[in-house]
Amino acid sequence: MANEQTFTDAQMANFKKWVKLQNTGRFNMVDPRARSAMSMSEEDFDFVLEHYEQMEAQYTRKAS
Repeated sequence: MANEQTFTDAQMANFKKWVKLQNTGRFNMVDPRARSAMSMSEEDFDFVLEHYEQMEAQYTRKAS
């Protein structure tokens, strides 16, 4: 997998926060209130939004 990106532990921790909130169904995840509910910086929020699929793939691989 030549173009595979590896994310840091901190980035994956933000991804896990994202998924936890997403699974509650309380927010549309592009709503700024979702970012506020996670106490995540705008930069970190945008990073997860932009890289969600790749982060999900890394998380799934590590969980296997």
